[in-house]
Amino acid sequence: MALTPEPDADELVLRIVHDVRALHLELLRRAVGVRETAGSCFHACILLQQTLERFTRCKATVRGGGPQTNTGYFDGEAWRGHYWVELSTARGPCVVDVTADQFGAIPVVVLPLQASLGRYRPDEQLAVDDQVAEFLADMEEDRAARVAAPG
Repeated sequence: MALTPEPDADELVLRIVHDVRALHLELLRRAVGVRETAGSCFHACILLQQTLERFTRCKATVRGGGPQTNTGYFDGEAWRGHYWVELSTARGPCVVDVTADQFGAIPVVVLPLQASLGRYRPDEQLAVDDQVAEFLADMEEDRAARVAAPG
């Protein structure tokens, strides 16, 4: 799948996706002592989205949904609350999910958007964008407070 015109861009993006998954698992293990991704999809998506936008030419957007609106991740029985990243690529959009294993899927899913439609369905994007913006603002506020703190 050609994600950008540069040679080896596909490989770089896939390496970043797998590296972010590994980093996320390590952060979960060290910070909260767990090895499962259940309940951590939003944080993993922020990390993935920020990393891809910083180090590739892909446009990455956090998507999400929940069962109350029949959106999110469909596990074969019901819609589950979930977040994932959608990449805009040279060949079209694709879904990237680094926490799909919480639903019994493979740990890292990369699918063309059209192939993902039965499994992933986003809710209202403005609500997700607001959640992402609020989270990033909170992170910046926390960082600024640590920098300004004496000692």
